Formats: sequence, structure tokens, C-alpha cells
Amino acid sequence: MNKIIYIGMDVHSSNFTLCSFEPGYGMSEDKIFGQVQFKDDLIKNTAKYICNLKSQRKDIDIVCGYEAGCLGYVPYRELTRSGINCKIIAPSTMAVQKGGKKLKK
Repeated sequence: MNKIIYIGMDVHSSNFTLCSFEPGYGMSEDKIFGQVQFKDDLIKNTAKYICNLKSQRKDIDIVCGYEAGCLGYVPYRELTRSGINCKIIAPSTMAVQKGGKKLKK
């Protein structure tokens, strides 16, 4: 069974920021092992980064996701077309800290 790497994406019209996370599931420490930001060719560079990560480690499956917002389904459609498992996350399902700040973990 492959390990799952989760990639959270903060998507905006001018840049995408990605954070790669591998949960330890209590058997080892959780690992945040990659943060990257793209400012041009956003979807193309995101797909390239994810495919490159997948090619480096054959024992993983990758799931990426971003909060629904102004970009709509465009990143989802383009990434799934590239064979990437992408999810759109409803803002209402995200955990919130006291004071109203969202926890984007």
C-alpha cells in the first residue's frame, strides 16, 4: 500500500503556494517536506512539480487540494487532466481557531 502525500494549495490569480505533507499516522513524525511558490504558468508549474515529486518516489500517491474561491474549477480541471488527484475544499469544512482564523493543515 502506497503512502499518501497531501499537497495543500493556496491559489490566487497571481500566485500559487504549495505545501507538501506526509502524515506519520502515529508511527512516525508528520513531515512537511516541501513548500514552493509559483508566480507564472501557475497550473503548468504546479502539475510539473507534482508529477516530478511522484516520479521521484514510486511508493506514494498524491492528493492535492485547494479552497474553493475565485478561480473556480479551472485548476481542478487542468490538474485532473494531467492525471493528478485534486480536490476542491469547501471553506465551511475547514477548522477554525478562536478568533476566526482558518487552520489550513
